[in-house]
Amino acid sequence: MFGPQKLVAVASLVAEFAAQVTAEATPPLKYGLVMFPAVELQDGIGPIDPLQILAAKHNMTLYILAETMQPVSSQIPIGVTPFAPSILPTHTFADAPDDIQVLIVPGGPGVRDLQTSASAEAYIRATHPKLEHLITICTGSILAGRAGALDGKLATTNKSAWKSLTPSVPGVKWVAPARWIRDGNVWSSSGVLSGIDLIHAWIKVMFGDEEEQRIAGLTEYIPQTSQCDEPYTARFNITPTADKCIEE
Repeated sequence: MFGPQKLVAVASLVAEFAAQVTAEATPPLKYGLVMFPAVELQDGIGPIDPLQILAAKHNMTLYILAETMQPVSSQIPIGVTPFAPSILPTHTFADAPDDIQVLIVPGGPGVRDLQTSASAEAYIRATHPKLEHLITICTGSILAGRAGALDGKLATTNKSAWKSLTPSVPGVKWVAPARWIRDGNVWSSSGVLSGIDLIHAWIKVMFGDEEEQRIAGLTEYIPQTSQCDEPYTARFNITPTADKCIEE
């Protein structure tokens, strides 16, 4: 038989454990999306769209962050004609809210321009230690890597840009083949549309299977559920890395 003191102690431990479980089971609700000139629009909008549908049921907030409040164009620098939409920021990097839990970093041609992407890189460098989660899409991992946010972390990136860009960020444990990789609180996807598969995996982990399946049904999308099944490493003649993708 437990005495009163032991019962109180057990009840206290149970309550503490329940509180921890509840906290860990609470999905993050404050999201920031980094924007810069010549961003790959699908890298950002692709993952945001399923989250926007989630936001109809959850009290979620999205901040769109850029160097200035001017519209950010996705125009490719080498494009022969102006054929690109622009995105309106909600905040500058300088006045970004400090309650962002999840930062999404897209890639795109602008990543290669160190001057164009300098302010985004500086913001990521200053902000990533305070984040609960960091998500990079495509060559967004290169930008985050340059900012030091992926030092010592497993990550992947667009395989068509692999040979030209990954050597510039040697502190990252690059993984190929991989469609997406999770290393603790850091998630990274391969090229462009693989970011949608990553965000479905993210939703499943953070919001549960039922919500992920609901979003997939509403958007009529069949996510790639294998994070390691990715043919582009072979297609672009990339030597598989020593660090391997492991299915979760």
